[in-house]
Order: sequence, then structure tokens, then C-alpha cells
Amino acid sequence: MEYEKEPYPIEILPQLAYRKNLDVGKLLAKYQNLLVVRMVTGTVQDYIIETEAGEQRLSEKVFANSMVNLSLNLAGGLFDTDSHTHLRFLPSGDDATRPWNGESIPSVLYLTVENYTIYETCFGLCFRVCDIHNRTFPFYKHFNSQEERDEYARNAAGATSDEEQAYDAHFVGVFKGKKQGVEVKPRIKVHHSPTMLNYWHMTLDTYRPTDVNYILPTDKLKSTDKTMFKSLKQDLMQHYEIDQKPDYSIGSCDYQLE
Repeated sequence: MEYEKEPYPIEILPQLAYRKNLDVGKLLAKYQNLLVVRMVTGTVQDYIIETEAGEQRLSEKVFANSMVNLSLNLAGGLFDTDSHTHLRFLPSGDDATRPWNGESIPSVLYLTVENYTIYETCFGLCFRVCDIHNRTFPFYKHFNSQEERDEYARNAAGATSDEEQAYDAHFVGVFKGKKQGVEVKPRIKVHHSPTMLNYWHMTLDTYRPTDVNYILPTDKLKSTDKTMFKSLKQDLMQHYEIDQKPDYSIGSCDYQLE
């Protein structure tokens, strides 16, 4: 359900005095509890399911859209992650959501009510960046032969940097037959991805084991990608918090130009 339109919060807009891109690694080194938040429409209770063991947990339906370039917001800067403030504003349309490249923001963008949606009820699905940045997650892929598995492993090794191999060199598991899946580990990273109406927009991006570049929304997804992204959902559901508030404040020196 949408509110009657309210003015867009201009304090979260990109400014000419801001850096085009924030280095997530440097931010994480300075702010160890660095937090990112995803807006989920509705209430927490809308997503509660009961397991066979009788336990209650959140459903993976909190990830309503594509897992490619999973949208998040950086907490601790000028973006207020409270569900009654900035979090409920969602830019929409190509003009509002296109990448910001350092230019001035025309007022027509944030004054045009069609360029954003306001959700009356929402909550924040929060993740510590240290839990989801520069790491891998497992899923299972079938190979027809040892040779096919070995070629895949060689391609995976060729696609990863020394830094990535340092944090997890085990990207492809042991082949045990056609009927048994091999554990394969894609990579995930958090990137600063400012848009025309939100400087604090971040993405969680996924790299196939054999790919140097992360998957883009324009890429054609492969059949194994569905399994991969389902596994990513399951992995992320091990790390979330609800409506968590940052215990740090990002200094202006970290996002303003010198």
C-alpha cells in the first residue's frame, strides 16, 4: 500500500562534492560493523513461516525480485534506515534509477512523483558487510565426467584473483559421479552503486565461479543460475537482522571529495 505522495528526501541525493564511488573495503576496514539494509514491503509477520521442527523463521520471499545486483542501502551515512523515514522511499523508472556518474541532479527528477514510490509498511532486512562481502557460498552442480569437472575448475581458478583465492581457494569440490552434485562456490561482493536519486545505494553482486565479472541484469541467466541464486538466498538467511541500527557514523571525509 502506498502513502499519498510526500516530497522525496533530497538529503540522500548525490552531490557534486561527493565521491563517485566509495571503496567498500576501505569503509569496512574503518567501520568494522558496517551495515547495509534492504527494504522489504509489508511486515515481518507477513514473511514468517514455520519449519517442520516447529520453529519460526523468515521466508526467502523477503527477496521478492531478482537476486542479480541485489539492491541495498548503506547505513550510517545520511541515509536513515528507519522504516518511517528514508527506507520507505523507493526510486522507480529508468531516469531515477540509472547510475550516478558525478553529475548535478536536475530538480525535475526528485520533484516528479512518478519517479518514486512510498511504502506505508516496510521493514529493514539488515546485513553486516563483513558477513557478505568478499566471500563465497556453496551450491551443487552436476558434471558428466571428471574431465568436465576439471576443466570447470581450471576456468574457475583463472577467473579469480590472488586476493579471492586467499580467502577461499576451494571453488570446486570432488567429482564422485554423474548422479552426485559437486560443491561449487560462486563469489559475492558488495559494491557502492549510487543512483540518480540515492547516493547511498549499494548492490550485492554475484560472480559465477568461472566468470571474472559479476552478473548484470542484462545478462542471460543460465539454467544453473537458478540453483545458484536459490542457494544464495539460503545463505543470506543465515546472516540477517531486522531493523538493526548502526552503532557508528560515517564521517563526511569518507564520502566527500577532498
